[in-house]
Amino acid sequence: TVVEKQLKKEGKSRHDVGRPEFLKLVWKWKEQYGSTIVGQLKRLGVSCDWEREAFTMDAPRSRAVREVFVRLFEKGDIYRGKRLINWCPQCLTALSDLEVEHEEAKGALYYLDYGNGVTIATTRPETIFADVAVAVNPTDERFKHLIGQKCKIPLANREIPIIGDEAVLTDFGTGALKITPAHDPTDFEIGQRHNLEQLVGLTETGKLNELAGEFNGMDRFKARTAVTEKLEAEGLLVKKEEHINKVGHCYRCHTVIEPYLSDQWFMNMKRLAEPAIAAVKNGDVRFVPDRYSKTYLAWMENIRDWCISRQIWWGHRIPIWTCESCSHRQGYVEDPTGGCPKCGDARYEQDPDVLDTWFSSGLWPFSVFGWPEQTPDLKYFYPTSTLVTGRDIINLWVARMIMLGYEFLGEKPYTDVHIHATIMTRDGQRMSKSKGTGIDPLELIEEYGADGTRFGLMSQATQSQDVRHTEERYEQGRNFCTKIWNAVKLSLSLAKDTQPTDKPEPTSLADRWLLTRVSQLTRKVRGAIEGYNFDQAAGALYEFFWTELCDWYLELIKPVFYQRQDAEEQKRVAQCLLYALDHYLRLSHPIMPFVTEEIWHHLPGERAPLILSPMPEPGWEDAQAVSEMDTLQAVVRAARNLRAELGLLPKQKAEILLVAPASSKELLEKNRPMLEALAMAEPLTIGEDRPGKALSQGVGELEVFLPFPADFDLSREVKRLEAELAEARKFAEGTERKLSNQAFVDKAKPEVVAKERERLAEYQERARGAEERLKLFTNQ
Repeated sequence: TVVEKQLKKEGKSRHDVGRPEFLKLVWKWKEQYGSTIVGQLKRLGVSCDWEREAFTMDAPRSRAVREVFVRLFEKGDIYRGKRLINWCPQCLTALSDLEVEHEEAKGALYYLDYGNGVTIATTRPETIFADVAVAVNPTDERFKHLIGQKCKIPLANREIPIIGDEAVLTDFGTGALKITPAHDPTDFEIGQRHNLEQLVGLTETGKLNELAGEFNGMDRFKARTAVTEKLEAEGLLVKKEEHINKVGHCYRCHTVIEPYLSDQWFMNMKRLAEPAIAAVKNGDVRFVPDRYSKTYLAWMENIRDWCISRQIWWGHRIPIWTCESCSHRQGYVEDPTGGCPKCGDARYEQDPDVLDTWFSSGLWPFSVFGWPEQTPDLKYFYPTSTLVTGRDIINLWVARMIMLGYEFLGEKPYTDVHIHATIMTRDGQRMSKSKGTGIDPLELIEEYGADGTRFGLMSQATQSQDVRHTEERYEQGRNFCTKIWNAVKLSLSLAKDTQPTDKPEPTSLADRWLLTRVSQLTRKVRGAIEGYNFDQAAGALYEFFWTELCDWYLELIKPVFYQRQDAEEQKRVAQCLLYALDHYLRLSHPIMPFVTEEIWHHLPGERAPLILSPMPEPGWEDAQAVSEMDTLQAVVRAARNLRAELGLLPKQKAEILLVAPASSKELLEKNRPMLEALAMAEPLTIGEDRPGKALSQGVGELEVFLPFPADFDLSREVKRLEAELAEARKFAEGTERKLSNQAFVDKAKPEVVAKERERLAEYQERARGAEERLKLFTNQ
């Protein structure tokens, strides 16, 4: 397509340069630009065996294509036939049903007088010259008496029969359907049942032909207007109504496709589909998410013969040779050298058409390993385990790989088919290169790094919905990678001169809690990856490292290294920390391979490459440690919340009072230094008496109190919050009025509307916060 567009700019077509020269130009383009995607994948860190790179048009794959075609042709599953196909008048080629993109379009329903009391409704009056009958439903009381009679095509002055067929809908249009077998799928099937003539009324370029008389040579859309005007002038246009119709377009050039009667090559799919349907129904092949199995089965159980020939030049040329003497067709895996097997003549001509690109793609799971040769690679790697792809090619590619895998190897090509989310533009549209809304991953990598880009993508890779592209996630990924680097740098400075161990000996509550959380993280991340819930894996890794390791554990152990000088304790804590980092890097490597591989080799001890290291297994479990840490963390969070409500500075010490039952006092006393340090509490009182003027927050059976400082002006704080609440409500109401104005929403750019919605949410949150704080203070 790209090369043809380049030729068009030069005022040429592929026919002007000829097939051999055109193919040279395409190969040149492929060599120049074909490596772009591979380069992007490598920069993203996709860990393929790049020495095994293959191409669907290379010699081994071409041999596999010919082998499959010839075998199916000899079985009778591939045949040549004249049938109704999807035709692109611009590309001048047939298309399969799956290559047609349907879009809703405003059109019209034209009511035409066919005489004998028959009025038909059609969206395509330009095709009336190829009509061969009018069909009515034999149960329709309005028309059943006319069956067997004749009516006349307007403008054509040609009589056609009125027939009865149950496919005619009595509640659409007038209930009488003009039958044009060469230009409509339903009409084609009705024509087949009634053995009707098939008149072709259009040329391959979408112009009316000699059947149209004075309209001969006119473009189909211009002819629609001209024919309608003539019908109206002659009183044969009864009426015209607006009508919304789904119009098919060519996936390559977006030209409106034409249902067209044409000689093409077809593949019989019913037999091939049977084992592929059974494989999904019995669970041998599993779709993730499962809902896409319904998409697959709905198409497979109603599968039609596949039009596999294309009237273009780039692709696998159909390996059929026709004898010029006796017209015998023969399939060959290797170009024929002898005479015709039927008459002996050595004059052959190869079919000029090429195969649908999905034909060769459907063989990929086994052709890539050297089939039809029984290579060691084929025996070792087939069947594979997982296919990751998008929902738009389930039927185009996934289904065909499964069918052809069973047909030629007797086995499924893979076990799992993971259908990933589609990345949409910020305003929810599909990304499109032609519209300039696509994203070059290399640009994201330059801005956010490969790992930041990967983490941003993985954190959005849900199974439930498509994702609107936003660079905030990549920025978050970049910042996270920086956080990991800096935190590991700090950790290694704390653990210097310490040798790691697979069996650390935790003694403190913090160490036991950390190792348990590492074990829980391992279970969660492995389960998420194995279940293709990559967003959950990314979220768990982010939460553990940023919050549990950095915000809590590293803060808890700093006194061990900075304030206490117990070498044995420092060694035990350092080994726990190194153990956690070792496991964390293994778990996060599939998502962030570059930064983790680099850090891995900075850890102490002899290490093989991280990419070759096994994923960790869950190990340490201490439910009591987790429970106790949960309580302590909740107390610290409560104290921090109260400090924020009172507007205290982060480093400003304040009195904290804990009212706790006897069952909790031992835990609190035992961990008093931790609570004092993390809650900035001075003094920290653990008792049973509640203070008078104080803010409070419950933590299970405990209560956390922050007494008002002596210089705290309660009335002034209440007035400030009331003013803050009034202002937030005012702005929220104004923004709400703007968003309730449909004219603004319809006319403004999507990003402007989105920004206003963000502002509304911000104002509403500010109002809610001020209201909550007011309740705290006015209850004193």
